[in-house]
Amino acid sequence: MIRFVPRNLARALSLCKSANLARHQQFFFKQEFSHFQTLAAQTRRNLSSSPHSEEADKRRNEAEALKFSLEKGKASMMKGDYTSAEKLFEQALGLSLKLFGESGQYVGVCYYSLGHILSLKGEKRESREYYLKAYDILAQDRTKYKNHLLQIERALSKLGHDSKLRGKDLKDTKQKLEEELVQLLDQEKNDEVLVKIGNIYNSLGTISQQEGSLSDGIKFKQRALECFEKVKAPEALNLFFIYLDLGTFYKENKLFPESLEYLTKALGTLKNAESEKAEGLKFIALHNIGKIHIIMKNYEKALEPFEQAIEIKEFSPIRDEGVLRSLYHEVGMIYFFLKNGKKSIQYFEKALEFQQKAGDENFLARIYQHIGESYLFLEADFANSKKYFERALKLRKMYQGADSEETKSLENILQQIEKIPSKK
Repeated sequence: MIRFVPRNLARALSLCKSANLARHQQFFFKQEFSHFQTLAAQTRRNLSSSPHSEEADKRRNEAEALKFSLEKGKASMMKGDYTSAEKLFEQALGLSLKLFGESGQYVGVCYYSLGHILSLKGEKRESREYYLKAYDILAQDRTKYKNHLLQIERALSKLGHDSKLRGKDLKDTKQKLEEELVQLLDQEKNDEVLVKIGNIYNSLGTISQQEGSLSDGIKFKQRALECFEKVKAPEALNLFFIYLDLGTFYKENKLFPESLEYLTKALGTLKNAESEKAEGLKFIALHNIGKIHIIMKNYEKALEPFEQAIEIKEFSPIRDEGVLRSLYHEVGMIYFFLKNGKKSIQYFEKALEFQQKAGDENFLARIYQHIGESYLFLEADFANSKKYFERALKLRKMYQGADSEETKSLENILQQIEKIPSKK
């Protein structure tokens, strides 16, 4: 058994982040689509009173097509079919631009929807571009679109955008929320008021995090949780997202035991829920729990949440090939760390099946390489390891160049394998 370790193998743990899915926050989409549908209906009413010219008929058809695209896009997004949702939202954007012009606020909501979908798909650069376009339009009416703007700020922060570019807007939003909070705190604390106060504390927590104050962020999130827990019949979604937010806060700041505590609570709020939407939210919690166990090197404990996450996606009405590919790849990495070569190869090969449908050549090279590493380091099967390393090398050279670190690392591995005496 050879004892060298290629440079890129030392980064294997970081590769487990390849299936990074942003959280589904569909409750914000409800606002978007109610705005859209109201405006589309108003447009149709206005057009119905206009003369029946060819141009008027064309605009009526566009308004109907807009409504159809939005409804179908929302349905696809809820089911996790992000590719179809993206196409439908792009159609809606084109129609919105025709009907309302480039600076129309509903065009801004379309940009927001596309930014959200692309972030879920992992297309960070395109997502950031759409979010910035949405921000510039929606900031014209901060009161009406404050939730959207806060979500954009948070998304841009996660995508690597410098939040200081929006510092003044963030400060203005914080001031308005604090003024609204003072008024609510003077009112009788019925369930409706408690939910409103909780939502404001939650938003203030998000802003504090973006400003770099973890302690204030956690303080506000905890206050939000206290409000939601005081409600006589708290909505599961309110509790789910506040637990998820707290879990994410702690995770981002490397407080992993605390993060696991709140993510587990988030999962518990949906214990008896069986809708498609609930299954999607369970997946988010399970995936995050599994990833934290990997970071903490609790590989055995990571297996169960990942297996449950796979089960949810396998039985989803619309199977997302890209997500399943990443999940099987991550479980393959877990078994690699557990030094179980047969299981590792089994899951990598399953990822390979979905990869062939997804068509990402860089990811294909990664899977080939990990199968090769499993054969080499865990099974001492030099012939099979060489076969997969050669496949990976061919793709690395094609898409990353002959001088890339990954290419040279693979060449080094193959050179070492060639030096191993063959069995006679």
